[in-house]
This record gives sequence, C-alpha cells and structure tokens, in this order.
Amino acid sequence: IPESWTVSELGKTLKTVLGGTPSTKIVDYWHPGDIPWVSSGEVSELPVTKTLVNITESGLKNSAAYLLPRYTVLISIVRHIRVSFLTTEATTNQSVVGIIESDKIKLPFIYLSALNDVPRLLSRRTGAQQPHINKDEVDSSPIVVSDDETLRAFNEITIPIFKQIESLAKQRLDLEELRNQLLPLLMTGQVSVD
Repeated sequence: IPESWTVSELGKTLKTVLGGTPSTKIVDYWHPGDIPWVSSGEVSELPVTKTLVNITESGLKNSAAYLLPRYTVLISIVRHIRVSFLTTEATTNQSVVGIIESDKIKLPFIYLSALNDVPRLLSRRTGAQQPHINKDEVDSSPIVVSDDETLRAFNEITIPIFKQIESLAKQRLDLEELRNQLLPLLMTGQVSVD
C-alpha cells in the first residue's frame, strides 16, 4: 500500500446504517406507503431501482427504519452476503446495512470495496439455521483509501460507468412496464403484431 494511502475500518471512515421494520400490526405504517422499503432478498438486484413493498412516513418515524440517500451501497447480512446500491431514496429492513457516500468516497469505490470483502464476510457468518453477520462486522471491515488525487481520478473514470448501470436499469423497468401493459392486450386480441 503506498505511503499516502490509509487503512482504516469501514465504520470509522463512512456512515453505516442498519435498517428496521415498522410493526406489521399497524396498517398505517404500510398503507398507502410511498417510501421504498428494501428487503435483504432484493439486494440481489443490481441496482435496486424498485421495491415490492413501501412504507408510510408514519412507519418511517415509528420504527428503526432509516431513509437512505440515493447511491447508498447496500449489504445484505443474512444468509447470502450480497452487495448492491440504491438509485432512489429508500429504507431497508434490519437484514440490510447501508453504507452512505461521503464527499470524497463515492458509490463506485464503496461498492467495489464491499464486493471485494464478501468472501471475508461470508467466512465470518454465525448461526446454523440462518447464517448471518452483524453490523459490527461490516463496520470493522478493513478499507484502504487512496490519496485524494488518485481517488478523484478513480471517481472520474468509474462514476459514469455506474450512471450507465443506473440508466440501463431504469430502461429495463420501463420496458417491463410496457410489456405488462401490452401483454393482456395481445392475449385478448385488442392489439396484434403485424
């Protein structure tokens, strides 16, 4: 590691947040929800652009859920250790840790560092029925941060690539919506492909 670079712990370098789940017994916490709520299984999507479930503002205020900003890196900490990132503001359940960008350390660096750390995190899981790690394990993950000049150059190269990943994911969602609208019309003969 070059002398100008630093080695630290992830939790001492960047803000990390563990999600939470509003009470499912209180309907007002979930309906009519408009705040995306990411479950650990949804972290398998790259990037996370849409969630199956939303929560309400009341659900956010009355639970451990935390509104994460766009471009937060997500790590699922139960069963499979998966890494993804958000393309919109969202909350998560307690099986997902969010790592928030700083002014210098941006999405690509965080995502690739976390992805590189997955084998080590997998080896740290405990629990027989539902292997998992805890947030402290994520916080104590080693992170190597380059000098400012190298980090700036890295960001200039990688941020456009991640923006393209985001753009393609949104295009895919638009095409899926269009397909879902057209398919019933095709099946009922209201439109045809000629």
